[in-house]
Amino acid sequence: MARGARLLRTVAILIGGLLTLWISIGITANFTIGRQTPALMRVIWPAGVTAKVTEGRELLVASPAASVGRLDQARHTLRDAAVREPINTLTLGTLAALDELRGDHDRARLLFGLSEAVSRRNRLTELWMIEDAVARGNIAEALTHYDRAMRVSIDLRPTLLPVLNAAASDADVRKALVPVLRQRPLWWKDYIQLLGTSGRDPRVMATALYNVRPNIMQSDERILAENVLRRMVAIQGDREAARVANALEGINDTTRSLRGGDFNGTSGILPFAWWLRDESNIRAYRDIVPNGTTGLRVETSEDTTGGVAQQLVSLSEGDYILSGVVGDVPADPANRPAITVTCSDNRPITRFVLPPAPHNGAPFRFRFTTPGAKCATQWVNILTASVGDTNVWFDSITLLPIRH
Repeated sequence: MARGARLLRTVAILIGGLLTLWISIGITANFTIGRQTPALMRVIWPAGVTAKVTEGRELLVASPAASVGRLDQARHTLRDAAVREPINTLTLGTLAALDELRGDHDRARLLFGLSEAVSRRNRLTELWMIEDAVARGNIAEALTHYDRAMRVSIDLRPTLLPVLNAAASDADVRKALVPVLRQRPLWWKDYIQLLGTSGRDPRVMATALYNVRPNIMQSDERILAENVLRRMVAIQGDREAARVANALEGINDTTRSLRGGDFNGTSGILPFAWWLRDESNIRAYRDIVPNGTTGLRVETSEDTTGGVAQQLVSLSEGDYILSGVVGDVPADPANRPAITVTCSDNRPITRFVLPPAPHNGAPFRFRFTTPGAKCATQWVNILTASVGDTNVWFDSITLLPIRH
């Protein structure tokens, strides 16, 4: 008797081991072979749902060619799979999509809702819910699903972000997008990068920068913001770009004068800060100058000429004085550097050839008037001498309005 009991226990253990092995093989195959050869998998492991989901999705791809009978059969099979694994979001989402294809929109919405409740990582579910919210005119709900889809599916961002960018030109969409952007969602850098390369609406770009608030003290975030500001200037959104730059720097003003004229640091945000050229034969760089402070040195060789330092400002219509200190400027006018002020579209406002100055420096000062009309922003450019090599220094450059 004891021997028989031991034998039964041994057989039970062997059967249990074989069953465990079979289940293990079945589950593994369910998630591998089931995706590639669903029909074979249905024979090997009929309880597995992955093959059924795969067959259902193949029908979705093949839809209009799929017959009503095939759709009904697939839905019946998936319904059984959903009963077996009610927390499988892929099963619920595919079942919902089949109901949508069969024209049962209400049941599709219910099942997609269940699918999302189980997991927000189902891209099919989130995409359908975006489309459904848009069809119902519920902008806030659509943006919620945009956000969820792009948070969990990085590979969806290249598809969804351009659509979002285009839609944001609508004032209602832009307004609804504000609270989403203020959260700085996981995809905000991808969005800002897109705006910097292909943004078309300065209002959208300004809204994005105002609300995600890139930290310009961090180089990667500053570069993203600078690319958007440059793009805004290029597409005639320069006035708004100046206001956004002010906001990012904590400046409460609608206009913007010259910044960093003492050259003591590299703070600021391009193009509303000094851009300094740095090439082998022409360069501008910060250095200690003969008056004992940090200034700007401009050096060229081999008769290289051109613009060497540049900053965009936003001045209202009126009269201004640009002044500063310059050193090592020769007497020959052809060998002297110059400063120009132009509108952002390069229409000239003024050109000032700097006066002769000794090694220790001398002040300069010139007056100009901004036209106002169609000249919301202006470039201040430092140019090298038109003939020969340049080796001069600048300091304490200021740009101030003339009070009448």
